[in-house]
Amino acid sequence: MRKRYWTSLALASVIAAVLVAPVSAQEDSKPAQKVKRDKYVLTAEEIAERPAITNAYDAVRMLRPSFLKQARKTSNLSQTSDPTMSTDARSTDPYGRGAAGSYVGPVLYIDEMKHQSVDELKDFRVADVVEIRYLNGTEATTRWGDGHEGGAILLKTTRARKP
Repeated sequence: MRKRYWTSLALASVIAAVLVAPVSAQEDSKPAQKVKRDKYVLTAEEIAERPAITNAYDAVRMLRPSFLKQARKTSNLSQTSDPTMSTDARSTDPYGRGAAGSYVGPVLYIDEMKHQSVDELKDFRVADVVEIRYLNGTEATTRWGDGHEGGAILLKTTRARKP
């Protein structure tokens, strides 16, 4: 009787060890969880994962190309009902902002200061970048007013943190 008890206990232990071993081996072989990235924010840590990137413009172009997309600029002048006005006159904005229906890119803000061109991102090394954030046209217009149909790119740098 006693021998049978110890034999069945040993057999149960062996079966348990065989069944548990594959489960622990599977846990080790599971791929790491993919990090969920914010599609409107590009962080210094994410940029650092790509050593080939040398400047802020390349980081945006390679990791978040949607930041650089062009938006259609609309004008109420093209909807005028004056039949005597030529098509060219209706499609031209009298304020010098381009033709109605033309495309505009995002406005660049570096450390909360407005800049002329998104190409100025090329002047910033990735080591100087803290964060690059994109605001769509509606958010940018709400924050800064008209002229942001293409949205805004906000670059935060380490230069702003220095006294």
